[in-house]
Parts: sequence; structure tokens; C-alpha cells
Amino acid sequence: SSDDFPTRLPPQSSRAGGNDAFLARLDSSGADLLFSTYWGGSGEEESLSVWADDDACAYVCGETNSADFPTIYPLQGALEGAGDGFAAKFRPPPPPGETFIDRQYRKLSQIVSKSVYRFDSFFGEQIVEEEIDTPWIRVRGSVEIKEGFKLNFSQHFGANLPLPILERRLHTYFGSDADDDLGTDNEYRDPNDDQHFNAGLRYYLYEVANLKPSLSGGLEWKGKPVFYLKPRLEWDYSDEPWYLQAIQYVYWYSDDGPGETTRFITNRLFGRHWLARGETEAIYSNTSSGVDLSQEFDLRYLDFRLSGIDHFAASIEWVSNAHTWHCFRADRHTLTLRLRHTVWREWLRLEVAPRLTWKMIYPDEGEDHWQNAAPSVFLIAEILFEEVK
Repeated sequence: SSDDFPTRLPPQSSRAGGNDAFLARLDSSGADLLFSTYWGGSGEEESLSVWADDDACAYVCGETNSADFPTIYPLQGALEGAGDGFAAKFRPPPPPGETFIDRQYRKLSQIVSKSVYRFDSFFGEQIVEEEIDTPWIRVRGSVEIKEGFKLNFSQHFGANLPLPILERRLHTYFGSDADDDLGTDNEYRDPNDDQHFNAGLRYYLYEVANLKPSLSGGLEWKGKPVFYLKPRLEWDYSDEPWYLQAIQYVYWYSDDGPGETTRFITNRLFGRHWLARGETEAIYSNTSSGVDLSQEFDLRYLDFRLSGIDHFAASIEWVSNAHTWHCFRADRHTLTLRLRHTVWREWLRLEVAPRLTWKMIYPDEGEDHWQNAAPSVFLIAEILFEEVK
């Protein structure tokens, strides 16, 4: 009921009735007021509960007896009794100095990144994270059936969990792959890769001008514990229907020493259901063959309803690998068709992935030569638990 209640960026700057509801937002220290407003009509209001989502939007529920209670897009636009309940949604205020163009760009970036995230999440990747505080746990099992009915089995798991400290910018992660591969789908379809247990912490620094710096450190068990440290910098840019990423990180392992990885990812949306992606990666370390190079091209289709099947997806993917030591040479190509959909529950997904592999053979005697296209089929089961956005 105060006329001098402190407000900041308020949609309603003064008291309208006897008692108004109010909403206030403070910074993480509790010292600075970021947003504060009255909310009500000429009668009496009381707010009973408030909840905030991951986009910093606030939802307020309460009671009112004001005939002129402010409404926007109401399900019920007028008072119909002595007192009615109300529900209101408040979007976070724009950053200081943000212009109309800045706001439109930010909204467009969120729409594009969320669309790409939808593809990545369903295909078992976390290349695009809708929010840095998104927790997920993923378990995969696969079998590769080769010519002669030879079977290769593989199992992978990984988890990323934000900790309730430092504004949820500190994460703990663990899994059977390196920390930078926990959220991708490339590794689990190569059963010949050595699998290790990896655990550590990652701290996300504050984003500045589309730059997202982070720092990871932890232990990897390769028969013995190996310590590593990885500074990482990511740059994102979106201009519908394009979403671009550049990722650069350096690392140091206590057994293999320093190295670096550079990735460029280009995403192009075609409506709601189609995504084209190109990914280029270069790795240099003490264990690489000069610079190890990889180029991938994907065309993906995602539909949440097809012939009665929920969450159906398909993609065709081409990957080429090469190295620069002692000369530039391509040594492997793969062409994979992936068919994936949920079964029974939304967190259980099955995939069938026929593949053709061309590989350079380096015999002890004779000339190097390409192996003819070798067919194989992957059968994959995945359990994914994540916070739905």
C-alpha cells in the first residue's frame, strides 16, 4: 500500500488502488534492484506465489477484486465475482542501452538457436546448448554388424549437471568419453575407439558479444589417472535461417602434453523440419599425425508426428578424415543413413544406421591403396534425460 515503493523499469510505476501486488527482481548478491513494479487496479490485490523459468520470465498468481485489473491477452477479461484469481507473466527487462534492433536480433538469435538445439537434442548431440544451465544424462549402447556377421559392441555414457552455486555457471560432468565429446554423437558409432572414464568441472564465464568462454579441468582414467586442463572459447552468430559457430580450445594432458582443436560449424534451417550442417575440425597434438582434419556434411529431417510415430528423425551424413603428416592425405570416408525414433517413452530412442566405409590401407609391403566400400549396420539404443525447454 506504499506510494513510495521502490520501482525500476516498471510497467506500472505507481499504486493504483488500496493494496497492489508487486514484483521485484534482485541480482545474485541481493544488493542491486534489477526490476520492480506495482501491479493492480483500483481495488485490492494480493500476490500468493511467483515462479521464474529459465528465460528469466516471472509468473505471478494471486487474487484481485479490481474491475479495472490490467489484462493482456486474457482468458477472462472482466471481474466475474467479488474476487477472482489472476495469473500474469512478466518478461525480463532489456539490458541497459539496448535498442529496438538489439532486441529484435536477440529474439531472432534465440529462435534460430532453439530450432537447431531441437535437432541436436534428438540426434543425441549437445553442439548447441539452449541455455548453459541445461542438465542432461545420456546412456547409449550400440552394436555394429559387419560383413561375415562380425559384431562390435560399444557402450557410452555421459552427464552434465549444473551445480547450485556461482549462478549455476559451474558444472560437473562425467562419462566414458573426453569432456569435449560427451555431448556429441560422433564417437559412439566407432566401437574401435578406446573408452576411458572422465570426470571434471567446467566453469562458464560471462558471455560477451556472442563470445562464450569456459574453463574445464579434471581427471581421465587411461589405466592410470591423467590430469588435464582445457580453456575454451565459443563464438555464435545467427541470422535466420543461418546459425554459425566457431569453437577454439587448447588443452594440456599430463601424459601427452599440449594440443589444440578448432571447429567451425554451419547450420542452415529449411523450415521447421529440415537442417543442413557442415562441420570442419582440425586437431594438433603430440599424438596427431601432423594436423588431423575432419569434414562432415549432414542433411537432417525431424518430425514430431509421422504415420503415427512420435519423434521420428532421419539424416544422411558424409564424413571425410585426413592428416598432414608426412604429406596431406585423406585416409577415411564414411556415408551413413540414420533412422531414429522414440519408443514407449520420449526418453528412450532407437536408431538403425547403415553405413559404407572407405579406408586407406597401409600394408607392410606393396603400395598403399583404398579398401572398397565396406558395408555395416549400427543398431543403437539411447536413454536420455534432460531438462525440457
